[in-house]
Amino acid sequence: EDQLLQALNKLPPVGRKVASLKIIKGYSNKEIAEELSVSTKTVEGHVTKAFRVIKENLHLLFIYFPF
Repeated sequence: EDQLLQALNKLPPVGRKVASLKIIKGYSNKEIAEELSVSTKTVEGHVTKAFRVIKENLHLLFIYFPF
């Protein structure tokens, strides 16, 4: 959980908000778009970037601390 929060903190504020709504609260892209008054395409872009950042950070975690 700490690694996830660290990864989310590397995102810009809007990206962090989108990722939090998607991952933590389980909102759909449409719900996020409505909540933030942006297009679903904008949400998709933020979600893609967020998952990329999370994946990279979790990958680094496993390199440094193999299980």
